[in-house]
This record gives sequence, C-alpha cells and structure tokens, in this order.
Amino acid sequence: MIQVVLLLGGKGTRLGLSDRPKPMVDFLGRPLLEHALITLRDQGCTDFLFLVSHMQAAIEAHFGDGSAFGVRIRSVADPDGLGTAGATIAASAELQPEFLLVYGDLLFDIDVARLCNFARSRGGHGALVVHPNGHPHDSDLIDADADDRILAIHRKPHPEALPWRNLANAGIAYLTGEALSDASSAPQEELDWARHVWPAAVDRGSRYYAYRTLEYIKDIGTPERLARGRVDLAANRPARCSARTARACVFLDRDGVINRQIDSVRRPEELQLLPGAEAAIAALNQAAVPVICVTNQPGIAKGEFSHADLNAVHAELDRRLALRGAYLDDLYYCPHHPMRGFPGEVASLKINCECRKPRPGMLIWAAKRYNLDLARSVLIGDHDRDIAAGLTAGCHTIAVPTNQGAMHTTPIGATHAAADIAGAIDIALAITR
Repeated sequence: MIQVVLLLGGKGTRLGLSDRPKPMVDFLGRPLLEHALITLRDQGCTDFLFLVSHMQAAIEAHFGDGSAFGVRIRSVADPDGLGTAGATIAASAELQPEFLLVYGDLLFDIDVARLCNFARSRGGHGALVVHPNGHPHDSDLIDADADDRILAIHRKPHPEALPWRNLANAGIAYLTGEALSDASSAPQEELDWARHVWPAAVDRGSRYYAYRTLEYIKDIGTPERLARGRVDLAANRPARCSARTARACVFLDRDGVINRQIDSVRRPEELQLLPGAEAAIAALNQAAVPVICVTNQPGIAKGEFSHADLNAVHAELDRRLALRGAYLDDLYYCPHHPMRGFPGEVASLKINCECRKPRPGMLIWAAKRYNLDLARSVLIGDHDRDIAAGLTAGCHTIAVPTNQGAMHTTPIGATHAAADIAGAIDIALAITR
C-alpha cells in the first residue's frame, strides 16, 4: 500500500490542551493518532512518516518506531515552524514517489485503495478528498468540473450568500512528486498546503482532482467537535460509513420533494424549499444515511437555462440547507431531453439518454461511485417517473404528493406512500437502518 505522511503540528489550544499535543488527545482510552494509525494499518499501510513540530517527545514515547503496532514509523521534526507544506518539503528525502497526506486532527475511516485507484486513474499532481458538511461557511470550498478536475479552491471566510457548492476540503490527499514541485515554487516562509500551495497551483493550471466521498471524516479542532467525535467513535460510526462495505442510501427527487414545483427553477431567488425539507435531510445526516438528489433538468437541453445557472441554484440549495446544519451528500442531474423543436435548444443534449428518469442511470452511477446497496436503498419521489426509476434500480420507493399549482396527485406503483418529505424520511430511516 501507499506511504502515509501524517501532519502532527497541532497544539490543541482551542481544546485547552497543555500536557499533550492535539494528535494525542484521548479518544476512548487511546490517542486520536492511534486510531488513525490502526485504521490505515488494517488496510495494509505500514510505512508512516510523522511530521512533528510540537511536543515531539510525547508522540515518540507512545509510538516509538512503530514495531509495537506492526508498522514502521519515522519522525521528522519541524522546530522552525515551516508549515504543513514546508515541513513536507524539508522531509522530501524520506518521501516515496506517491504518498497519502493526512492532517493529524482528523477522526476518519476511508477506503484507501478506492482513493488511490481514483487518483491513479486521473493522473495529475494529486487528488484532494472532499465532502459536503454542515458548516461550509468556515470550510475551504472546492469547485470541480464534471470530470472531477478542481477548477478553484475558495478559502474561508466566505460571503454570506455563499455562491459556491458545499464541497469542502476534508484534510486528506493523495499526492505525487509534482505536488512537491508546486510547494517548492511558493514564496512563503511558512508554507501551508491548504492556504498557500493548492489554491495557487490550481490557479496556475496544475491538475488536481476532487475525490468525493460519503465516508466519515471529521476534524476535532473544537470542544464541540471533539465531543461529537467521541460519541461517533463509541457508536462505531466511522467504520460503518466506510466505502469498504456497501451502504444503503436515500435518493431524493428535487422539484416537488425538496423544493416547490414550478415551471423551472432558473435562478437562485426562485428556489422555495418545502416545509420540513431541511429538517428531514438533517435527520438523514444525523443518522449517517447518505442522501443523494437525482433530478431531471431538461431546461438545459431546451435552452431555457445553462449548466452555470443550474449550478447557482444548487449553490443556493446548499446554502439554505447549511443554515439548518444539513447537506446533500451528492446531487446528480440529467440535462437531456428527447424531443426537438424548442427555440434555442442545445442540439447535442436532445437525445434519449440513460440518466433521464424513468431510466435509472443516475442511481446506478451513484451506486457504482460510492459502493451503495441499491436493494437496501430508498427513492422518494412525487411523479411516476421517479418511482419507475427507483423500482428499475431495485430500490424501495416512497411516493409523496406532488405540488404543481392547484394539482395534487400521488404516483402509483410505489412500495410506500407518505404525506410529505418528513413522513417519507421516517419510513426511509426504518428501511435503511
């Protein structure tokens, strides 16, 4: 497996630590860093490089050379406070041609092989692990294209309107030697990967990719997040969320389920969330059930609005959900439409595709990307086409009444029915648990 470089410079000031560095904070009788090491070791990672700049003796006293844990550990000190990238450059003689970079204040469990396979298939300088979270306003946000190439990295703090999607840098990255070249070209004396290197490198055109995951990755940098992490670990939540095991998922249609159905939502200000939508999605987040939106958006093919217009609408959706601490784990949309004859239509999108519901393409693609168990998953929709897509994919289906003007109907053929999204989520939680 791949070499692991752990960035262990955290002092734990916000946690009130004085007798130990942040990576050594207690988690159910073990240091946080030990949980990370064991999680990676059990997947075959045995070569570890510790980059330490604070209370190195405390870390070395516990871990030594790693033999007691069945791994090899080498430690490199950063007494001059070179920063995460500066310390990595200083230790370059110890680095393999590819390595996994992990920030030391994370509680996580990810499928390392899946990450490496993704990164190697894309090439470039590396892949940053990214995910949505309930606090995008204080996270670095990633812009990526349809091929997962990172287009921009937006550093916090952000404007209140939050014009970007909720896709945060998670603090884990697969890097190659080209990434070290990016770091070496930066001028700062104290050099940080997230603050200085990656944003500037992406702006220069360096190829980095966004590895989006549904897995558990949480920083423990505040007392509240530390307490939450301890509860999650006691419940074995990190391991339960790993992509090494197929998981159940809840798929949501968008228009008429999350937001009010109108002719087309073309601008952010037209988005009206239905009552209870934020709380229902937050309930799925809290239960560690992935929630993915799958929506037909034929207005793009018809020439009524663009991909950029739709992305702005979805950024507003992310923002509104985040106000309640909620988030969609991913969102798939179909831009196609089979019928021709619309003024300004986009000819290349006027096709019979596999992603337009009632076909199940979006569900199947999500299942392949995230290792989802469709037989244990649920689709919630308000139209026959939604229910048909879910049934064809092998999912449970829940119908909710549609709302379009004065017309209220319930699609037929669903395995369950509910009065609204809140009731549907209650049923979905019972199925997926």
